[in-house]
Amino acid sequence: MSFDATNAEFEAVFSQENVDAEVISSFLESLRKNLQRKGSRTSKELLKWMEEGGQLSAFTCRDDVLLNMAEEMSGAGIPYVVIREVTGGAGILIRECDTKKVTRLTSDVLRKFSSYCRVASVQEAEMVYLQSNDDDKMMIQIGGLTEEESLYLEQKCQTALAGEVIGLDTMPDGTRLFSCHGKTAMDGIHAPLFRQAVSETIFIMNGYMSERSRIKEREISSYRQNRALEFPDRNGTMSNPVWVVGNGQFFVKRTRDGFELGHAVEIYDDVQLETDMVVSALDRKYHVRLNSALSKITGHTCLYEEDAVIEWFKSKRSFVQAAYIEGQKYLAAAMDKMVMKKIGFDSTMQMQGQWSEKLAHYQREAAKLLIAAIKHPERPPKGYSKEDMAKIIDTARDFGVDINAMQTAAGRMAHIETFSKEAGPRRIENFMDHIHDLAGIEQPSGRSERRRRGRSGRQGRTGRQEAGEWTR
Repeated sequence: MSFDATNAEFEAVFSQENVDAEVISSFLESLRKNLQRKGSRTSKELLKWMEEGGQLSAFTCRDDVLLNMAEEMSGAGIPYVVIREVTGGAGILIRECDTKKVTRLTSDVLRKFSSYCRVASVQEAEMVYLQSNDDDKMMIQIGGLTEEESLYLEQKCQTALAGEVIGLDTMPDGTRLFSCHGKTAMDGIHAPLFRQAVSETIFIMNGYMSERSRIKEREISSYRQNRALEFPDRNGTMSNPVWVVGNGQFFVKRTRDGFELGHAVEIYDDVQLETDMVVSALDRKYHVRLNSALSKITGHTCLYEEDAVIEWFKSKRSFVQAAYIEGQKYLAAAMDKMVMKKIGFDSTMQMQGQWSEKLAHYQREAAKLLIAAIKHPERPPKGYSKEDMAKIIDTARDFGVDINAMQTAAGRMAHIETFSKEAGPRRIENFMDHIHDLAGIEQPSGRSERRRRGRSGRQGRTGRQEAGEWTR
C-alpha cells in the first residue's frame, strides 16, 4: 500500500532535523483519510493504532530494496504504509510496537540483497554442482518457458537463490530451459523463496498485466545489451543522448560528454526534468559513478527522445506495474504458506530427493487453490478454510489485482513442465557413434535402429533415463 507525499511532508516525517509540527499534522490528517479510503486489512490496523493514540515509526530504505522489505513485513504480519516522495525517495511508516521486528527484518533483507546468484549455461551450472561436496547431484529443470518468463525468474532468483548458480539455455523450438540444484531450491532456507519465485513468474506473465509484463522483460533484455555497449543511440552511435528510466522518479541521461543524474518533478499536468549531478566522461571514476547512478533505478528502460521521457513520467506506467507486481508477490507468499500447510506432510513431499516431482506437486496444489478462490471462494477445497479464501481475495483487492483474470495463470501452474537431471556431462555410450554424430555422418539404418531400441529398452528396464537425459 502506497501513499504519495510532497517534498516538505517527506522531509518532515523522515528527517530528524527541522521538524515542522504544522506540516506533520497536515500529513497525518491526509494519511488518515487515505487509510479510511483504502479500507484494506492493513489500513484498518494502522488506522485503529493511530486512533488509539499509538505512535508511528518512520524509516527510509533504498528503492531497490523496498519491495523486498514490504514482502518480508507482509509475511511477518506487520502493517505498514509506503510513503513515496516527488523526487523518488521512499520511506515506510509502521506502528511503534513493530520497530524491533522491522529492525531484524531489515538486517535479514540487506544480507540477502548483498548476495546474488550467478547465471550460466545449463551445462556450466551442472558442472558446478557435480564438483560440489553435496552428495545430491540432481538438478531441477523447468522447460517450456518463454524468454520473458525466463528473464523474470532469473531476476527473482537473484535473491531466492542468492549465492548459487542457475542455468539458462535456449532450446531448438525457441523456448527457454531453466536449471538449478534441486536440493538447494526445494529443501532448507531457499525453498519458500524459490517456490514463490516460480509462482510469481507464472502470475505476472499469464495474468491481467501479462502483455505489459512481457514488454517490460523485453525492455530489460534490451537494456542489458545497451548497457554493455555504453548506451548507443538508435543509430548505433554516441551522437545523440539516451535516457535510462525505471520504477521511481530518477533518470540517467547519457550525453556526448558523459552522463547526468536527475529526477522528474510533476507540476500540475506537466513534468519537469531536474538535473542533480553532471559527470564528465573524462572523470577517473566515471564508470563507478555511472554504476552508482544506475543503481538508483529499478526496472531499467532506455528511451531516446526527451518527449518520450516526459510522457513516461506523466503516465506513471512503471509505478502502476510496480504496485501490481508488489501485489503478486504478497499473493504468492500468502498462498505458499497455505499450500505448504496442506501438503507439507504428503508422501510426495516426504520422499527422499525427487525435487522436480515435489515442485510439480506444489504447483498443481497452488493452481487448485487459486482456481477455488476465483470460482467458488465460499467453498474452499479440503484442507483450506474460508479465512484462507478471504485472505487471497483481500490481498488481490488491496493491490488492484483482478483475480478473475488469473485463470490462465492457474492453468499454466497446473501443467508446468518440470524435469530431473543428474548433474554431469552426457554419457558417451559408443565412441565411434559419437564421432559420427559430431561429424554429421548418417549412420546405417540398421545400426541407428539398434541404438534407438537399445536406449528405449534400457530406459524401460531401469525406470529412469541415463544421466544427461530428462526424466519426469
